[in-house]
Amino acid sequence: DATAALVRVGGDGTWRGSTGVHDLTSGRAAEAGARFRAGSVTKTFTAAVVLQLVDERRISLDRSARSYLSGLVPAAYGGVTVRQLLNHTSGIPAAPGGPRTPEDVYAHR
Repeated sequence: DATAALVRVGGDGTWRGSTGVHDLTSGRAAEAGARFRAGSVTKTFTAAVVLQLVDERRISLDRSARSYLSGLVPAAYGGVTVRQLLNHTSGIPAAPGGPRTPEDVYAHR
């Protein structure tokens, strides 16, 4: 596992650093400028932004998600609401290609 961070304080300077291993197979060290898969942590950020938009009355939790994301939500799931997406009750599969083994998921972290 690896961690990389960029910290900017008041625009007066920056600090970049990293620790750990970026690739478990090769043992390659993490680099501060490397890209990482954020995984499930993005769910929290996405929910926060969506709820800000709801608070601003720019979107509705009970409106069809497809009305906002027509190119991303398949027509078969046209009735799925934004609320259902946020609470993971939409029925939309997590990823294309069907289930994978835990080993496959871990290998591509």
